[in-house]
Amino acid sequence: MQIKRLTSLDGTEWQPGWSPDGRSFAYSGTAFRSLDLFVAATANGDPLRRTFHPADELHPRWSPDGRYIAFLSDRGAGAIVYVVSPYDGPERKLAETNLHRDVVLLSGLGAQPWSRDSNSVLFPRRHADGSIAVWKIELSSEVETQITFPEPGGEDREASWSFSGQHIAFQGERDGKSGVWIADANGQIERLAADSGNGPAWSPDDRSLFVSSYREGSNNIWRVELDSGSWFQVTRGAGQDLFPSIAANGVLAYSSFSHTLHIYRTYLSDGRSERLIGGNGRNLHARVSPDGTRIAYQSSRTGNADIWVFDVATGEDLQLTLHPARTPVRAGRPTANKSSSVPRAMVSRDCGSPRFKVVRHGNCRRIVFRSLPSGRPRSKAMPSPDGRRTETRSAISHRPKMDSRSGLPRSTAGWSLLPPPWAQSISDGISTVSALS
Repeated sequence: MQIKRLTSLDGTEWQPGWSPDGRSFAYSGTAFRSLDLFVAATANGDPLRRTFHPADELHPRWSPDGRYIAFLSDRGAGAIVYVVSPYDGPERKLAETNLHRDVVLLSGLGAQPWSRDSNSVLFPRRHADGSIAVWKIELSSEVETQITFPEPGGEDREASWSFSGQHIAFQGERDGKSGVWIADANGQIERLAADSGNGPAWSPDDRSLFVSSYREGSNNIWRVELDSGSWFQVTRGAGQDLFPSIAANGVLAYSSFSHTLHIYRTYLSDGRSERLIGGNGRNLHARVSPDGTRIAYQSSRTGNADIWVFDVATGEDLQLTLHPARTPVRAGRPTANKSSSVPRAMVSRDCGSPRFKVVRHGNCRRIVFRSLPSGRPRSKAMPSPDGRRTETRSAISHRPKMDSRSGLPRSTAGWSLLPPPWAQSISDGISTVSALS
């Protein structure tokens, strides 16, 4: 098994889509600040920029006949499906999704939304009841047909045709069960293929699905055998491996996102900043102790997101959790993983004093938090270390639908997503496209 890095420009390069012959691929990249659509050959060479709009172009997907690339772009009126020739010519507006750019950024078009005859495209569309359904539009007639029918508030996304054209895989929820579902060509639900995973991509023989999943802590690419239901890990990077795409020859392309987050301290008197916590991985969600001598934060430096405590005076770090799953520190925010066995943590303020509650789980320690009681939203006061300023944050009592990639609520209304203002994380990030054969 060989891995080859396909892109190397500065910034983000992700969401690859294979050409029919597997010799070229399309992707979204920020070489010119916003996310533009690029076409590149696997044999190296300079990529060809195909879009020039200041808005982002997302999820480029090549048609089986090689004539078009479909993509999403929100240019002020919600995300719209466009098609464009791979090498020259203007764009063509195809269908409206009623979705904001932030919604389709991580979950838009599926790995292969094109039908085998290249005459139709699957795409998501939001309805008045809040649901997101899978729709199909014909290129020749522009006739639109609804394919899936989720319950009000339900969301069906990332629909992808199988290579045979007999099945559609998509991410959604039915009867309280969320995961990757398989439907026939008319949208009739056949089965739940996987209880987790994003961006399902079919194998050429229709016998497996490739998904991006946090199944073992890090976000990697997995292969799910449909007959047995068995899972096999394909990539093992410490970063986030996203957006699997399978060529007809069986080669896997995916995005590998990795970045370093440092925690800085900013002095309110003169605006001067200094780095407190650095190193590898993502160091984020800083929470300062009342006396200002320690900082609790989340770090992925070991390959797993765990809770650490930093001593400001000595510069020493203490690792509090060691668990093969994500362990987020979130003030007023639940974890995206619904499993009760996955560690969740926050700095509680019982009786006005922040504290951690550390419990044993097997041979490791983990931090858990006490949930807010049901009822109306209420505020939490976060004093500055010198006690001269207080920052008020709101936390709500219900649990919204969470985005399984970002870990944030799909609707952020009423949620406080900002950490206390006394510490901040600065990111140095890179996302590249790789191929595995």
